[in-house]
Amino acid sequence: MQRWIIAAGVLLVILLGGGAFAYHTYKINLPVHPVLLQFPVPVESTSKERSDKIDWLKRVLLEPSLLTKVSKNAGLAKKLQLATDDAAANDLGKRLFVELGEADTPQGKLPVIRIGLHCKVKEYNTMVDISSHLSKALESLDSK
Repeated sequence: MQRWIIAAGVLLVILLGGGAFAYHTYKINLPVHPVLLQFPVPVESTSKERSDKIDWLKRVLLEPSLLTKVSKNAGLAKKLQLATDDAAANDLGKRLFVELGEADTPQGKLPVIRIGLHCKVKEYNTMVDISSHLSKALESLDSK
């Protein structure tokens, strides 16, 4: 009888440990709100000017050379456990989005261009680092 109690106790510990591990794995792989960079758009600009600006930003940000440079500077391949910097740049291109949105300010809602990266909970800090590298790359483009 005592052997059955010990066996049941061991089985219960294994099941609880496996359940806790599964729950933890589930929680860190959930999608999280995207990491955003927001740039204000002049209120007096037309919708065509805004869409042209968004299209230009998409073309510039999705350029493979820029994505490769950003992924190399941030060490993205190592952080996401990918084989090469080109694979990391490809993954970064899939995560990146540019859209028109609104930001709440004390003066009311203002139009903004949102540049963001989709990520999971466990990748959030890495994507925050990538967004700072993207911001620096955008600043260098503006200075040219």
